[in-house]
Amino acid sequence: MKSFRAFASVLSVAIPLCARCAFEGITAGGPEVGLAGATVALRAGQGILHRNPACLAGIPGFTLTASACPGLFGIPDLRCMSSTAALGVPWGGVGASVSTLGLPGYRETSASLSCAYGKGTAWSAGVRVSLLFLTIGGYGTTLVPAYDAGAQIECLESLAFGVLLTNIGSARIGKQREALPRSLECGFSFSPDGSGVLVCASAVQEFLAPVDWRLGLAYSPYRCLVLRTGVSTEPALLCGGFGIVLSPVSMDYAVSHHWQLGLTHHVSVTLTLG
Repeated sequence: MKSFRAFASVLSVAIPLCARCAFEGITAGGPEVGLAGATVALRAGQGILHRNPACLAGIPGFTLTASACPGLFGIPDLRCMSSTAALGVPWGGVGASVSTLGLPGYRETSASLSCAYGKGTAWSAGVRVSLLFLTIGGYGTTLVPAYDAGAQIECLESLAFGVLLTNIGSARIGKQREALPRSLECGFSFSPDGSGVLVCASAVQEFLAPVDWRLGLAYSPYRCLVLRTGVSTEPALLCGGFGIVLSPVSMDYAVSHHWQLGLTHHVSVTLTLG
């Protein structure tokens, strides 16, 4: 009961601020959190955990990622775990992921399959099919399918644009047919060759919610080190983190700070082969 009260207190603050409900796709990945989620235009080869399925076309070989958030806003019972596997194929890339969020009395689980087309071209497009499981103590488990689609285009070698549509079919869950979040995200990334600098930004419009503006910056002073920072407006987050690359393994850490709810820590480990 104490854990559920803590969860309810977080929602009472976060939902009005974020205009969010279940299955918001909270990420536990260090690279994406460090850039405040402004990753819709980044390819998978840049260390991002495949938020936009179109980025799978940039998979160089096989990658396996495990991510964890010990507790949202420092609450141990609100753990977030995810694992992702992706494989490059001649025409693009394919991937699968599983993630969980919550506590024994309330848990969200998502299992998804993704594919992208456009490897070796200036553009790519991808789709993701997910099964969303919601488990509430005393009420059982319900599930619903959801569909996302995205695209990316490289206008120049250093400039790319991306777009992502989530919950295309307006999926609803439970006996009350509660609407799951729908959103449109657009953004760009800019990374001059040889500079080690990455600038990325995006805008996320969720149905009946304020626009979430995101900005991320990354700098790689050495091949084995990446420094990241970013900000977002809905919710108001200040993010930062770093990544260490010891090929074929990379380790990433990020922290986000909410002005009311405090700090959330994220870690991830990625194995890249090929």
